Amino acid sequence: TFLIIMLCLFLSKTALPETYKIDRQETIINKEGIEVPLVYWSVGGGSSSSLKTVLKNKNLDITNATKIVFNNDLTQTKEHDKEVDISRDKDGSVIAYVNEDTLYIEYEGILSFNANSFDTFYDLDTITSITGLEYVDTSSVTDMSHMFNNMTSLTTLDLSNFDTSNVTNMSHMFYNMKSLT
Repeated sequence: TFLIIMLCLFLSKTALPETYKIDRQETIINKEGIEVPLVYWSVGGGSSSSLKTVLKNKNLDITNATKIVFNNDLTQTKEHDKEVDISRDKDGSVIAYVNEDTLYIEYEGILSFNANSFDTFYDLDTITSITGLEYVDTSSVTDMSHMFNNMTSLTTLDLSNFDTSNVTNMSHMFYNMKSLT
């Protein structure tokens, strides 16, 4: 299904609302061997650009969120009241919204984490799970220090798809993660 949707997106100029059009030259080959867009978000690089702070500055209330879902298919967007653009280029290529107790991060393609991903998930102390990390690219990240710092409620974390080959700093990456099993 995903491959058919991606093919339709590339062949059709009206497959997504205008705010979600992706005009990128950069692409990446996904695990299925398909070339997909590489998109960027405005998160990472310190506590002032942590996911929690970015969303707070955009007035997205995540106080009741217990889960984060990374979803690389904008066509499966759940019902929600408010969404915010958290793309690096402010082009709508990465959106965030809350549905019930879940914070969704959605985009088409693969989400590239910033080279400096320090404090990315800092202080998200109500989050118990993060899923969809297989749809992110960490190959350009050099700093993952404090990435999950103070995520005191997170119980499981699957980083098996993280590419850490260029990371030079992982200090305190899992600091104060009291519930991780």
